[in-house]
Amino acid sequence: MSRYLEKYKIARNIDVDETADIEVAHKCQLFGLQAGNTGVGQHALYLKFYDKATAATVGTDTPVMTMFIASGHEIVQEFKGGIDFANGISLACTSVATDADDTAISAYDMVVNLIYK
Repeated sequence: MSRYLEKYKIARNIDVDETADIEVAHKCQLFGLQAGNTGVGQHALYLKFYDKATAATVGTDTPVMTMFIASGHEIVQEFKGGIDFANGISLACTSVATDADDTAISAYDMVVNLIYK
């Protein structure tokens, strides 16, 4: 495990919501993620990835990737070869999939760990 962490970095956010956060503020590659929707019995959530070194403007900026995560479920995903982010990674989470959506979600409903280099 320690050799793995020496090669990659981890960005951790326990409260991804409709206000985008900067997870990585420089060019990088995303190699994996773990994302969990802790809102059991509530609703599906949509994790949105933006290729930005600054916080995205949710509802205005267009995500490069959107992931559906069902209530009470998690996604563990590896991206062999990595996904290039030319500027950085900004993350947000909403309750509607459309790019223009900026609907608020409950605090701490989306927990994310990104593995990048």
